[in-house]
This record gives sequence, structure tokens and C-alpha cells, in this order.
Amino acid sequence: MESQSDIKIDSVLMPWARALKEVQNGKIDALFGARYSEERVLFLG
Repeated sequence: MESQSDIKIDSVLMPWARALKEVQNGKIDALFGARYSEERVLFLG
């Protein structure tokens, strides 16, 4: 995908709790492997 667009994609491994906080704080844009839950839909949309 990255080679077909001007979008840079970085993949970073981190603990799940930290990843959720980073999304909530707007520091990262996406989480892979996130399952649906009522709590997550509030901030992941």
C-alpha cells in the first residue's frame, strides 16, 4: 500500500494498554487487531 501512495506507514509494537492511550490522545491513527467492544467504539468510532 505504501509504495502505491504518498502515505508513510510505520508499524510499532507496544503493549495493548499503551496503544489504546496513544489512540485516545491522537498520537497514533490506527490499531490493528482491535476487536469490537462497547467501550472501544466510544473512541475508535
